[in-house]
Amino acid sequence: MGFKKFFIIDENESSTEKNKTQKETKTPVAPTTFPTADVKFPSSDVTFPKETFKSTYTVPPSVVNNPFLDKIMDVYDKGFTNLNQPGYDFFEFFKSVVKGGIDNPLVYEMALEIGQSMDSNVSKQSLLNQAEYYITELTKVHSGFNIDGQNKIDNLTNTKNSETNSLASEISSLKQQLNSIQIQIQTKENLLTEIGSKYQPELNEITYKLLANDIAKDRFISNINKVKSNISNNLK
Repeated sequence: MGFKKFFIIDENESSTEKNKTQKETKTPVAPTTFPTADVKFPSSDVTFPKETFKSTYTVPPSVVNNPFLDKIMDVYDKGFTNLNQPGYDFFEFFKSVVKGGIDNPLVYEMALEIGQSMDSNVSKQSLLNQAEYYITELTKVHSGFNIDGQNKIDNLTNTKNSETNSLASEISSLKQQLNSIQIQIQTKENLLTEIGSKYQPELNEITYKLLANDIAKDRFISNINKVKSNISNNLK
């Protein structure tokens, strides 16, 4: 799944491309940083029924009904994998304890022993230090996504307001003319009433994605912090 088109709605995305995306496998690489400069969330073909949304797009949806959460979690999972450094570090330790039981103290001891058998430099302190690196990088990505999403909302809102003001002005002018232009007025009024339905679905979609972005980041960092805490409490 690419990051490039997250906030750009693509209603023509083919089922072939979607199936291809779903079948992508994770291939760990080892960049030193998460490529935040051009990061974009993936696009989606999710549409919203017009009648289900009020005039505002800022009403927080429930976590359960967020249609983008699974996709954003997958983006974070792939990004987390891309942050993996060469050799055995916190990434491998984290994966081990999550798989074995993140709240099980014995799992931490076993994971540490395995790590030290692979790299004698692995220690409690090195794992804690490396955990901070992952937290920092994931936070950078979250911030980048937030900025990108908010910019899209601002641009769409400005365009919507500009069209609304322009049409309202034209309507006011037309209403001062003779009956011969009543058909034009009606046409403009119809366009004006359609602006809300034109922009509302995309505004709501971006809001859902931003909320999913918050949730995904919080879940990953919550687990990382839990691992940190358990490292501190359970490793000697």
